[in-house]
Amino acid sequence: MTLYHGTSAAALLSIANVGLLPMGRRFVQRSTDLAYVNSIVKPHESQAGLIRIYPTIAIEHGVQFFNTQTHVWESTLIPAACCEFVAVTGK
Repeated sequence: MTLYHGTSAAALLSIANVGLLPMGRRFVQRSTDLAYVNSIVKPHESQAGLIRIYPTIAIEHGVQFFNTQTHVWESTLIPAACCEFVAVTGK
């Protein structure tokens, strides 16, 4: 399974350094549905970053995943080592 997380392009450097943080929420959210991720982040950001997350590697780093819907997953902090920076897109 591959998970995706969309974010502002401005947040990518921080994520590369410390990983994906909940940022005031209880968990970090991501999805198996790439179209869903793009539909959420693009309307809110002039430039959006897309991150691919490898759950198997994340679990080895102690990350816990929780399925909340058919394609949305929540987790604890995800270390940068579990993330691949896929794309930065603009409007």
